[in-house]
Amino acid sequence: MNGIFVVSIDLELAWGICDRPLRPALRSALALEREVIRSILAIFSAYEVRATWAVVGHLLTTECGRDGATVHPEIPRPITRNGHRDWFFQHPADPEDPLWSGPEIVDWIRQTSPAQEIGSHSFAHLIYHPATTHREAVRADLVIARRLHDAHELPFVSFVFPRNVVGYRDLLAAAGIRVYRGVIPAWYGAAPLPVLRRLGHLLDFLLAVPPPTVRPAVDELGLVNVPDSMLLLGRNGPRRLVSPARLVRKAVSGLERAAERREVFHLRFHPSNFAYRTDEQLEVLEAIARHAQRLVRAGRLMNLTMGDFARWPAPGAAAAAPAGVAP
Repeated sequence: MNGIFVVSIDLELAWGICDRPLRPALRSALALEREVIRSILAIFSAYEVRATWAVVGHLLTTECGRDGATVHPEIPRPITRNGHRDWFFQHPADPEDPLWSGPEIVDWIRQTSPAQEIGSHSFAHLIYHPATTHREAVRADLVIARRLHDAHELPFVSFVFPRNVVGYRDLLAAAGIRVYRGVIPAWYGAAPLPVLRRLGHLLDFLLAVPPPTVRPAVDELGLVNVPDSMLLLGRNGPRRLVSPARLVRKAVSGLERAAERREVFHLRFHPSNFAYRTDEQLEVLEAIARHAQRLVRAGRLMNLTMGDFARWPAPGAAAAAPAGVAP
């Protein structure tokens, strides 16, 4: 088996921060996303990259039910365990507000060659964790997401957890999901204070530490876990200290390691990661895609979507080791 390159993209627009006040600076960044997405698709087309676009289902609909002041009453309340305000407190009055709706974006993705995969990123970006969100709300969120995918003739195979918080996997399996993006512990994750973890995260990029390559594994529910290897970091705030060259070097080392070890390098990002220093970020992505294409053409790497792992392990392939950092 060759090494494998996987790209997954969290497509959410304003839903990604719907539980936080949407301030003017954030609105300006979100307004750039359509242009960014078109540029990303152009890069993927030029370098023959297939990716999994995990879409917040609410982007596909303008049919938002109400019961008095309650938006989407089909999702049981309370949704969250803190209960200080409703999850939909910022729901736009105009259901076609371009910061919150984007069916045409999904059409662009579907029309791109090579074929891209559409996955799920939930219906309304609820956090799928028992400590945060009630189980019945998550169940309803999945039902609506599945219904929208079916109505738009989109697959419902791959799932990316909002905020990368893994939980309620049994509900994913019951809804028909087959593959999800898991998480592996970072070397700085055990630091006792959040500020130390943030510093470690930044240092990891400043030093261009080679990212882990991973192995997909079938969990106890029959779901395939394809953990992520690297976030394509945004360039705002202190993160602007990370040069484009370091980002490229870090990702290329992951690609080379995947080819050498015959494992998976899984790159992830949001289109919003391109909102600052957009041209530089697009050049970074293009350099990564160019290197991946070279490895593919040399017969050292395959480019798969998350959905391609739905039948893992493939016939004739060795059984996967537990998901995580390769030895």
